Amino acid sequence: MALKRPSTGQASTIAAISCAAAAVSIAIAQIELNGQPELDIWTNAWLLLALSLAAAGLTVAVVSFVMSIFVRAPQQAGRIPAQLVQRTIPISDGLHAGTLLAIEVQAVRNLEQARVVMTDITGPPDAAVIPPPARLYWHPSRDISTTIAQGASNCINVARAGPLPTCALIDTREFDLPWTLPNGQWRVELQLTATGYSALIISATFNVSPADGFPTQRFEWLTFTTRRER
Repeated sequence: MALKRPSTGQASTIAAISCAAAAVSIAIAQIELNGQPELDIWTNAWLLLALSLAAAGLTVAVVSFVMSIFVRAPQQAGRIPAQLVQRTIPISDGLHAGTLLAIEVQAVRNLEQARVVMTDITGPPDAAVIPPPARLYWHPSRDISTTIAQGASNCINVARAGPLPTCALIDTREFDLPWTLPNGQWRVELQLTATGYSALIISATFNVSPADGFPTQRFEWLTFTTRRER
């Protein structure tokens, strides 16, 4: 079982109460011993109580001080330490070219078990959309969970056009085949998580339009915002 760092305020209060009680005990002992020719602290109950309380207060103070040094305070989950950048990345299967609509995650500190889930998606009127939630892949590994070392980066595979099929698509772990994206404006909301940090919500819009040649569609980033999940 992990040790918890003690509260400095609580330790100080206990020590202060012990010292105050010890002072009261000494005062009562002085009244009882008033006029006695010899002072024998070992036979006076009040003086013994005062010594015990003073020792208890000192022990609490020392233990609190030692634990404050060696026991780390529990850390609250903070914002994922990373910079996020919108990207359009050329991709290829060796024979055919394509374009990846991606979000580059540049890790400021190590990110372990980083995952991305698409929690919402809207598109042009009458367009069929993927039923969320849907897990997205990382590029180029095509894993759904990855570790990004400090100073390194990895890309979220938001959508792609080509190499095959040549149209605009979204790949998810939940479906064997990709979902096509008709021309028009699209909005997605993604949840980025990593061990030890609060989830980061990414809201982004992009446009899909016809293109000459292959791939037959192209992407354009429109808006991009992030916020920490409450």
